[in-house]
Amino acid sequence: MDRKPHLAQPSFSIGGNDKEAQNLLGNLLGLLGSPRGLDHSHNFIEADSSPARDDLYVTGNPVTINLTKFVKLYDLVPEDSKQTFTLQVMSDFAEVRWKETIGTNPHFYYGPVTGMLASNTGYCFIGNLLANYSVENPSGALTHDILKNFFGVSGDRFNFTYQAGHDRIPENRYKTTVDYGLVQLNLDVVYFVTRYPHFASVGGNVGKVNSFTGVDLADPAGGVLNGLDLLKSNNLLCFVLEVVNFAGERLVREVYLASCIANISAAPITSTIS
Repeated sequence: MDRKPHLAQPSFSIGGNDKEAQNLLGNLLGLLGSPRGLDHSHNFIEADSSPARDDLYVTGNPVTINLTKFVKLYDLVPEDSKQTFTLQVMSDFAEVRWKETIGTNPHFYYGPVTGMLASNTGYCFIGNLLANYSVENPSGALTHDILKNFFGVSGDRFNFTYQAGHDRIPENRYKTTVDYGLVQLNLDVVYFVTRYPHFASVGGNVGKVNSFTGVDLADPAGGVLNGLDLLKSNNLLCFVLEVVNFAGERLVREVYLASCIANISAAPITSTIS
């Protein structure tokens, strides 16, 4: 929920700004600003390169399931096998989507939390939370049918239909008896990173596809703010502002925003990486 963490009595807005969602001591005379709500939380909890949905700044629609993406996940496990969608399968699919996003979204942004944590969490949730923890499969089994139910997809492999709002929990499905908390999530994210080290990167494309630039732990020497591209135009400024915007928005967004506008007014931003 997009709220201010320092509230004495936390309040939430599932939309945009709302007078019922306020900061401590009346927003400190406006210094802290008002909670912006989930409508304005893209930089905080939403991530590019999601499993089956489009990026916000590519199609303008990050909500509707893209059946092409869903099919790519679906086909990673053969229908005629007894295999299921394990965490390994989900990490492999995350790699597929990573490459696709870099190659299709010129403004792909993989932030310090929206990237390594939020993006990979989406894949971990699918592999862990959607599985059926029945007596027959106490460790969990995520089958094709369960996957289709949760994504609102019906029909056979070559005749899929997606119905928005028809996502549902399948019948006779049992949730895990062990809470899935931060410790296990952290272990799963680490597992993703050990298989694909670039999942620990922080950065993004710099205005064109296949131009990922940033802190790349898979290539520490060549990937630390690795390109001359970052020094071109306003790319470095944009990158810094995105990180600052993530870290500071919840506390002092209004303070630094006014300062930034004044400081860069002589060199307006003409390019962006998010």
